[in-house]
Amino acid sequence: MRAWAWVAVFAMLSAGLSGCLSASGSQGRGQGTPPESPGKKPTEPPGQEKKDTEGGFSDTSVFPGEFRMKTDRGTYSLVANPGPLATGKDNVKVLKSSHPGPAEDADIQVGYILPEGATTTEFPVIVVVTPYLNDLETGPLRTRYNSNPKQTLPFLIDNFVPHGYAVAIVPARGTAGNGGCYEWWGPRETADVAKAVDWIISEPWSGNLGFFGLSLGGAGAWMAAGLGRPEVKTIVPSQSEPDLYSWFVRNGTPTIVATPGGTQAYWGIYSVSPFTVDREPSRDPSKIPGSVLCPELANAFGASGTMATTGFRDSLGYAAARDLRPAVEAKYKGSVLLLHGFNDFLAFPHLVHPWVNTLEDRGNVVKQILGQWRHRLPDDPNEGPFFQPTLRPDFAEILLHWFDYWLKGDTTVDLGPRVQVADTQNAWRNEDAWPPRDASPVKWYPKPDGALGTTEGPDGAKTLAPDARRSLTRVNATYTPQQNCPGCAYFETPSFPTETRFAGLATLRVSATPLGPGGYLAATLYAKQGGKYQPLTNAVMDLRFAQGAGAAYVTPNAPVTANLEFEPNDVVLPAGTTLLLELGQYGYGDDAGLFIGEDGSSPAVPSNKAVAPAAYYRNPLYSNPVNVNLGGAKTYLSLPTIERGAEAFFTAPLPTK
Repeated sequence: MRAWAWVAVFAMLSAGLSGCLSASGSQGRGQGTPPESPGKKPTEPPGQEKKDTEGGFSDTSVFPGEFRMKTDRGTYSLVANPGPLATGKDNVKVLKSSHPGPAEDADIQVGYILPEGATTTEFPVIVVVTPYLNDLETGPLRTRYNSNPKQTLPFLIDNFVPHGYAVAIVPARGTAGNGGCYEWWGPRETADVAKAVDWIISEPWSGNLGFFGLSLGGAGAWMAAGLGRPEVKTIVPSQSEPDLYSWFVRNGTPTIVATPGGTQAYWGIYSVSPFTVDREPSRDPSKIPGSVLCPELANAFGASGTMATTGFRDSLGYAAARDLRPAVEAKYKGSVLLLHGFNDFLAFPHLVHPWVNTLEDRGNVVKQILGQWRHRLPDDPNEGPFFQPTLRPDFAEILLHWFDYWLKGDTTVDLGPRVQVADTQNAWRNEDAWPPRDASPVKWYPKPDGALGTTEGPDGAKTLAPDARRSLTRVNATYTPQQNCPGCAYFETPSFPTETRFAGLATLRVSATPLGPGGYLAATLYAKQGGKYQPLTNAVMDLRFAQGAGAAYVTPNAPVTANLEFEPNDVVLPAGTTLLLELGQYGYGDDAGLFIGEDGSSPAVPSNKAVAPAAYYRNPLYSNPVNVNLGGAKTYLSLPTIERGAEAFFTAPLPTK
C-alpha cells in the first residue's frame, strides 16, 4: 500500500473514532574512516591514507557514466556498469523468536540471495528490515515488497548482487510470515531483529552489513544501528522515523499520522490483513490469531489515542520505548547516508534534522542527499501525488560507491561531496554540511499594517481565530491563502530586488496572548510571484508546550513566548518575489506545490516545480482566539540566509533511454 493510501486509512479511522475518543571535518565532524571490526570481515579502509583528508569525499558532482532507468514492478535507476556476476536462487531461513508462547509464536523469516560465479564465498550484505513485505515463502523474493516503494527489492537485486553483494530481507515482527504482532520498534521487535542480524553475521557467506530502507524500513535501519553490532558498517535510511513520539506529535500538536486510530491502522494493514491492495498474500493467515492476542496491542491503542487527543506521551512508556535515537547515539560506530525529501508529509524532515548533525558531531560519518521530493526515493519518478521534480537517475551509482567504500573497504572509491541538496527551484549544489555552516540569521518583523520588514515596527496586535474547517479536513487548494483562512493574519515583505536564499531551520519567535484556556499557533511561509503562491515550509505550536516538552496550563490573557521551528528546507526566492508569512490556528494546510491563482483559479500543477511541506497537523478542539503581540522584538521571523553564486550549482544527469 502506497503512502497516499495510508493517509486515507488514517483519515477514515480518525473520523470513525473521534466521537469515541473526544564543509570540512575540522569542526568536530566525523572523517570517512570505517570503524574497525573484529573477525572475518573484508579489508577495512585504513582511514586517512585516502587521497585527501576527507576520507573518500570529493567535489565530484556527478560520477561518470550513462544512467538508465528500468521498469520492473516500478521504475528505478541502474548502475552505470552492470556487475559481472549472476544472481543466485532465493533462500528463506526461519528462525525461532526468543519469545515463545501462544501469542508470541514469532517465527522470524530471513530471505536472502547470493551472487553466483564469484571467486569468493563471502559477500558484504545489504539488509532491509521492514513491515512492508508479503510472506517470503509465497513467491519470488524480488516481488515480496508490497509498498513504499515496490521497486526496492528489484532495485537492490538487479544492481548490487551482480557486483558481489548479498541481499537479505527481514520482515518486521507481526508482518509477512513472521509470528507475533507488529509492535512499532518495541523491545520484542528489536530482539527479533537482533536475532536475525546475529544469524546473518554467523553465516559463512556474510561479510560486513549495510542497512537500507524507506519510511518504516528506514526506521528498521536506525533500529539495526542501535544494536551496536560492529559488523554493521553503514545504514541508508530514506524518509525515516527514528522516534515514534516526534513522528506523531510536534510541539504538542498531533500530526496526520497520530489519528486516534494511527497504530490501529498499521496493525490492521500489516499484522491482521491477509491481502495487500494488489490481492497478493501478505500475512500468513496462520499467524493472524497471534496478532489479535498481542500483549502490546492495548498499549498501542492507548498510546495512539493519548498522543492524538492530548499531545502528550503516554504514561505507560510506549512511545518512550520507541525512541531509537539514544541507542544509535550510544552504540553505533558506523556511517550514515541520509536520504530525505523536504516535502514529505508523512516522515517529516524535522525527524532527522538537526539530529543527524548530532551524530556527525559524535564521530559518525554522514553523507546527505536532500531534495524536493515527498515520501519516496531519489530515483522514484514523478507519479501520482508523490511529486518528484529533483529526480536522480544516478542514485544507484551513488549507492554503489557508498557500499563499495564502507562494505568492501575499497579506499579508492570516490564518495562525492558530503552533501548534495536541491533547492525549491530544483537546482542542485554541493555543500560541506547542511544546514550550511555559513548561514547567517536575518530577522524579519511583522507589523500591524501587514508589512514584514527588517526593522522593528510599532506596537500592535493581530487576532488569530480558530478555523474549524482546517481542524477537521483539508480545504480547497485552489484558493489563495487569504481565502483559505479568513481567521489568519498575513505579513508580506517588499519584492526582493535580487535572488535571496535561506537554508536550514527557519524560526519564529511569537509573543502571544491566548484569550481562553487553550491556544495554538500555526505558521506557513509562501513565495509569492506573479499572483501565484508556493508553500515553502510550516511550523506549529500548542501554547501549552511553549516552554518545552513539559506542558503547562495556558492562562487566559497572560502573554506567553513561543519559539517555533519550521520544517527544514532549502529555499530560493527569485528576484521580484515576495515572502508571505501566514499566522493562524488550523489543521491540514493547503495542498503543497500548487501555485494558486489570486482569482481562485486552479492551474495545473507544473511537473517541474518543487512540492513544499504543507501544515499536515490537526488542530486541538480546545483552541481559543489568540492575539499575536507585535512591536519591538516581541515577534519576529529568523531566516538562516546564505549566498551562492552560479558556479555553486550543477545539473543532475538525465536518464539515458
